[in-house]
Amino acid sequence: MASAMLSIASASPSATLSMHECHKGKAKLGSSNLSFNKEGSNPFPNTKSSGRVSMVAAVNVSRFEGIPMAPPDPILGVSEAFRADTNEVKLNLGVGAYRTEDLQPYVLDVVKKAENLMLERGENKEYLPIEGLAAFNRVTAELLLGAENPVIKQQRVATVQGLSGTGSLRLGAALIERYFPGAKVLISSPTWGNHKNIFNDVKVPWSE
Repeated sequence: MASAMLSIASASPSATLSMHECHKGKAKLGSSNLSFNKEGSNPFPNTKSSGRVSMVAAVNVSRFEGIPMAPPDPILGVSEAFRADTNEVKLNLGVGAYRTEDLQPYVLDVVKKAENLMLERGENKEYLPIEGLAAFNRVTAELLLGAENPVIKQQRVATVQGLSGTGSLRLGAALIERYFPGAKVLISSPTWGNHKNIFNDVKVPWSE
């Protein structure tokens, strides 16, 4: 049986048929899709069929309609208000990012030097171990706790590399929820708007 099939993607205002047979053309009809069957049977059992044409309606409904919009971030909102402000003597203190005198992003010289060193070394792009880069984990713990801290000397610290601050907090929240039920997390005030939601999502209690 020679027939032409099509794929339907929701949230598409219209879809175009892709024909498998050389003697068949392409059909497009508003937001409806047509399927032609040489034998006259309907390849779509749940659709209405008339003669040799089966019609499938492409519903213009998004799968994300039931997801509510998140509230605006109070800190990033400062940057939006800053851009909208026409005052010539303004200074954005909302986001921790370096800027030049003409408000362009500024890359520190030490960052450029580190980037050049990485290029000169020509290091590969292999996957890291699941816990991350060992050298990075070691110096991170030493920076936070002090290299001479007894907990480091006694190897009582476990460090795992995460995706910046948000990813690291998510890993920590999952660990607390699974292995330390009932533990409470202390969050600074103010903090980033997503930090509280990270712990709310895994039902870990917190206080400021």
